Amino acid sequence: MSTDGYVEDDGPVVRAYALTRGRVAATLDLLAVVGVTGALPGPRANLSREHRRLLGLVELGPRPVVDVASDSGLPVGVVRILLGDLVEERLIKVRPRTANVSEGILREVISGLQAL
Repeated sequence: MSTDGYVEDDGPVVRAYALTRGRVAATLDLLAVVGVTGALPGPRANLSREHRRLLGLVELGPRPVVDVASDSGLPVGVVRILLGDLVEERLIKVRPRTANVSEGILREVISGLQAL
């Protein structure tokens, strides 16, 4: 990184705390699934470019928070906070992760680990 605030060929550097307005607490589980509600942003919604980018990714279909973070290119902590903002604006909904693993699969995993 050069001293002028730019990374060669990547553009300006923006610190994570600037994107989250200094907030660091995130409550969304990385494996929780997020999806759009179909609601439109209200007149008081203060959505940044990053909020809109995340909303666009979620509009592609329900997906885990970690996948949204990966596809966005933003740090996962930032994504968790910004998605929380979108939940507060009622633009997305969150489904907690569920353990949908059958007993047979768990036994196969255990067997495979024991074979190591």
